[in-house]
Amino acid sequence: MSPPPKSRFLVPAQRGAMPLAPLGGLEESGVRVRSHEDRAFEASQVLAQLEAEHGALMRGLEALRFLLARRVAGREPVAFRPLRGRAQALAGVRDGVAQLLGVAVSLEALLMPESALVEYLRGILAWAHATLEALRDLAQGIAEESPDFGWYKLRLELAENLHFVELEAQVQAELSAQRAHGLQAEDPTVEAVRASAERLFHVARELEDLL
Repeated sequence: MSPPPKSRFLVPAQRGAMPLAPLGGLEESGVRVRSHEDRAFEASQVLAQLEAEHGALMRGLEALRFLLARRVAGREPVAFRPLRGRAQALAGVRDGVAQLLGVAVSLEALLMPESALVEYLRGILAWAHATLEALRDLAQGIAEESPDFGWYKLRLELAENLHFVELEAQVQAELSAQRAHGLQAEDPTVEAVRASAERLFHVARELEDLL
């Protein structure tokens, strides 16, 4: 049976997160216009949600590291060894997201909810969380001597649908345009975002290949 088509499930807002405020006034055409304050607020909300998801990923990976350090019946389970490599690759994605968020924080235009960069980051974080949960549950099953490798493989295949490789070109287009959301493409900060995005694309593809 062929795998289900990819669908863009985005990382939901954190429970209790402040909803986006109504945008600025209406033009005569009825089109709502964002003021600078509206855009800054939206960008801060998006950034806060992405950072919260990234923080949860960091904590989850640390818990997985401790789980994979466990000994079962006085010995290290052989099946833990490949899981450590996959956890390390997932940590590379974690670090790539952190670097990209760190350089993009000053460019609010790139953090609008509808931007390709934000959609890509939401997908990457959702994929990373789903992969982490699959790794954790398999490791727990191995520790309890009742692993379900078939279910683990299926979960990884489903999680992969959240890795929106097709958005890489759209992100590159945003950053390569003569003006990306009103910013000069040769701006050094934009170039730092471009380099960080390329690094994240690379480590994400490495993780997908390893899984």
